[in-house]
Amino acid sequence: MLVLALALASAVTVELHSAKGLDASDQAVLSREVARAVERVTGAPPGLGADVSVAIDAHRIGGRIRVEAERRDKQRLVRRAEADLTRDTASWSSPLGELVAGLLPEGTVLARASASVAALPEARQTVTIEEPPAALEAPTAAPIESLANPAVVTAAPGRSRTVPWIVIGASTIVGGLGAMFAIRASNELDQAMPTGKIPDPAVLEAQQRSVFQGALIGSVLLSAAASGLVTGVVLLVSD
Repeated sequence: MLVLALALASAVTVELHSAKGLDASDQAVLSREVARAVERVTGAPPGLGADVSVAIDAHRIGGRIRVEAERRDKQRLVRRAEADLTRDTASWSSPLGELVAGLLPEGTVLARASASVAALPEARQTVTIEEPPAALEAPTAAPIESLANPAVVTAAPGRSRTVPWIVIGASTIVGGLGAMFAIRASNELDQAMPTGKIPDPAVLEAQQRSVFQGALIGSVLLSAAASGLVTGVVLLVSD
């Protein structure tokens, strides 16, 4: 399961601490753009349980949205950054990308370090050659003909053809889970849309957090599934 371990390895965890004044739709866009920015910078989508975490606090100030972010390495504060967004969600990609790049200057080094921990060692073929024993001499003057054992060559078996199918099957399952989370987030987003009544702030904040988390997890799982499927097909073709 080498490829699957690499596909699921993640260098960064993204956490939403608060989103005051943002509706469910804006939160969904914010979560998606932050996840995409992390993947562009590090080369791997964000996940859960990574040593490096990025905490996001967003709140509306007049006609703009202030985003404040903190990077922590194993709970130790390392960097802070902030960005101002307009109400046009289509313009969020660039400022959020710059914010994430400032927090994660190592870039793809983070993802490579995480992948090296998750990867399992590859099986290597070994060849053993036994040297023939030295010629034996009889006590008489007439020499005895040398005896030699033939060289013995052993090789480890090659990679099983079942590995690519296991990777493809696991990636399909992960993709199904990602689609389930994405559909659930979409349904919750529809339920959280304004209906004419003033919603309870506590209920609205809970709905927004649920939509953000569902969209983030769905994005991570779908990205991992796509990577696993591509790698599985490459392994299958290369056998």
